[in-house]
Amino acid sequence: MESSQKKIKLIVSSEDASMRIDKFLVKHIPDFSRTTFKKMIEKGDVLVDSKNVNPHFNVVVNQEVFVTLPSIAPKIPQKENITLEVVFENNEFAIINKPASMVVHPTEDGRHMKGTLVNALLNKYGVNGLSNLNGELRPGIVHRLDKDTSGLIIVAKNNQIHKYLVKLFKNRDIEKTYTALVFGHLNPEDGTIEAPLMRGKHNPTKMYLASEDEGKHAVSTYHVDKCFKFGIYKFSLLKVQIQTGRTHQIRVHFNSIGYPVVGDPVYGNKKFNDAVMDDLGLERQFLHATQLKFVLPDGEEIVVKAGLPKDLKSVLDKLQ
Repeated sequence: MESSQKKIKLIVSSEDASMRIDKFLVKHIPDFSRTTFKKMIEKGDVLVDSKNVNPHFNVVVNQEVFVTLPSIAPKIPQKENITLEVVFENNEFAIINKPASMVVHPTEDGRHMKGTLVNALLNKYGVNGLSNLNGELRPGIVHRLDKDTSGLIIVAKNNQIHKYLVKLFKNRDIEKTYTALVFGHLNPEDGTIEAPLMRGKHNPTKMYLASEDEGKHAVSTYHVDKCFKFGIYKFSLLKVQIQTGRTHQIRVHFNSIGYPVVGDPVYGNKKFNDAVMDDLGLERQFLHATQLKFVLPDGEEIVVKAGLPKDLKSVLDKLQ
């Protein structure tokens, strides 16, 4: 792969009217940061209607924004000797119990090139032992887990099984179960949250509830396993199945009904988190991908489970 310079033309739509130029660029070209775009604007690599602007400029409907992206020598992740917990494996795929704090794959703008699941997979299986449908940055990666969500993730070893797994996910034929601890005692003890989700218009890193027209369909079902009290605070331990795999789905859904995931720094209740996280010894969101269930092309049913990691077990011990 050779280093190349890329030019992009964007047209300002009505929904982006009056947005700051740097935020507008991040929304439509999310692989680069606002800081990078600020430098590009000041350098003259961003033009609005063929004119230079400053980083505080607000775009107007139908303006043409021309962006000359910086020449970046493409980066390819390298293998790293990182221990992986493989809970199931055959010649076609592997299921890994991903630890919290591990990013799944690097990004296009060169972030997270080390310490990711991909780096570990390259060391264990080699580039030729993983599917390549998602390119050099995501060999073997079929789906994702958030950095601070632990648990089960499937890795494809060849393109044929990769395509099959993608089809299962698309058709909602993979049963995904998570364990979550939320604030409050949920009532009823069994329920369904059905609410479309979309990326934020002004902050594309966050997800929000949306209308059916704007958002993507998202459904989460839950069962309350156990309820706890800790001082003045109440908690519910849940088993959650997501029928759709939207970004941050569980975290957004449960916050939307008033039962935020404990320890969630983005969608959670900051006041509650500040009050209990130190005492509980919790340093991240209490969310773990517990079980995967699906059927292989030959009819074999795969059911794989992963118990809670030590940090989450310790929290439950303190709540008992």
